[in-house]
Amino acid sequence: MVIRRGGDWRQETLRFIAVSRLLEFWRILCESFSRLETAAGRFDQNQNLYREGVKTATVQRATDLTGAADAGSAIAAAGARRGAGIAVGGHNQAYSLNLQANRITYDGAVKAATQVRDASFEAARLRALSSVVSAVGHNVARDMEQGLTLRY
Repeated sequence: MVIRRGGDWRQETLRFIAVSRLLEFWRILCESFSRLETAAGRFDQNQNLYREGVKTATVQRATDLTGAADAGSAIAAAGARRGAGIAVGGHNQAYSLNLQANRITYDGAVKAATQVRDASFEAARLRALSSVVSAVGHNVARDMEQGLTLRY
């Protein structure tokens, strides 16, 4: 930097400060975009996990219901041969297995919904943060522009 007469070094210093602030703003803005990108990726992963969880729970439910139906029919056949009391016990057991399968499916769906909700809250929080950073950047740019105007 060359020092000149007439106060030019002050203008150069102000320009240097303005450029430094602008570079810091861009660094912060790039970090914000990176965080938004990470949040979007996590949201996608969460959706994939939810889809796989529902698919697994549905297959498991079908397997459990088939198993419960098989167990129920076997118990009912034996109950028909042994008496009405044993048949009632078999149906009660099948009902219990069905309730258990429904409970497992419900718990899986609730866990998946919780994950989606949490991811949505995180995405909303990051969007709000992005808005704040954008507003601050706009204000900084405006203040820098006003600070760089010549005043006589």
